[in-house]
Parts: sequence; C-alpha cells; structure tokens
Amino acid sequence: MTVLSLREAAQEAGTSKSTILRAIQSGRLSAPRNHDGGYDIDPAELFRVYPPKPKTEHSAGGAVGQDGSANGAAAAELATKLAALEVEIRGLKDLLAEVKQSRDEWRDQASRLTNAIPDLRATKPLAETASEQSDERIAEAADVALAIRSPQAKRSWRSWFALPLTARAA
Repeated sequence: MTVLSLREAAQEAGTSKSTILRAIQSGRLSAPRNHDGGYDIDPAELFRVYPPKPKTEHSAGGAVGQDGSANGAAAAELATKLAALEVEIRGLKDLLAEVKQSRDEWRDQASRLTNAIPDLRATKPLAETASEQSDERIAEAADVALAIRSPQAKRSWRSWFALPLTARAA
C-alpha cells in the first residue's frame, strides 16, 4: 500500500503543506505518524477530504497523462475516485456493523422485558391493590374526622368571632 508524505500529499491535492497539516491536527484528515516523525497519509483518506488535482501537462498535442497518453489523466482521475469510494465503503460497512450491534442489543433488552411480564401478571394486579389501599385510607380518614368533631365544630364561622379568646382556647 502506498502512502504519501506531507509534501507529496500537498502536491497531489494542490494545496500547501500547512493546509494538510492543519487538517491532520484538527482531525478532518487521519494520518498516523511514521518512525521519522512525519506523517503517512493514505491517498484514499487524502482524496476523501481534498479532491485530487488533475495531472495534466499542456503541450501542443493536448492533454497528456503520466504514461504519455491522453487516457493517462482519465485513468489517474478514476483511480483517485476509486480510492475515495473504497474509503467511503469501508466507513459505511463500519457504520452498518455498529447499527446491527445496537439493534441486537435493543432486541435482547426487549426480549428480557417481555419475559419479565408473566412474572408481573402472577402478582396481584396493581389496580386492585391501589383500590384496597385507598378504601382503607378513606375509612381511616372518616374515623379521624368523627373523632375530631366537637360541638364547637358545628357552629357557623360567625359565631367563632363572637366568642372571647378564652372560650376559643377551651
């Protein structure tokens, strides 16, 4: 597999070395470091971010590619497009694998929850338990209300203001 240096990548993309370096440092372009401290840039990764600069030389005969024929430029362009498409396919395959894994995890969780439902049905239904508890609370509240009632509680609110303060406390 061929890799490009920073200078070669800049020439291929038609940009400067500093532009390629900034793209690597910002994370837009991934390139591992080599043993010399430079970068090994995969052409497919480079052309994913920067479109390739056409390699044509102008002469009296027209456009001529690297191999000396007019088809050389078209072949080079197709090769770079192919490399870029291979990188995209690899990325899509990785994404598909992640989606399948996520789907399987959700499916497992749904089956665990579905299997837990019969256990819940074996217990007393929640509505019956809630209604029994509310009936008990209502009965307790009625008992408390009857115990609190006194002859003064039956009087109107106007009569409360007519009583002196000592009578209210008693």
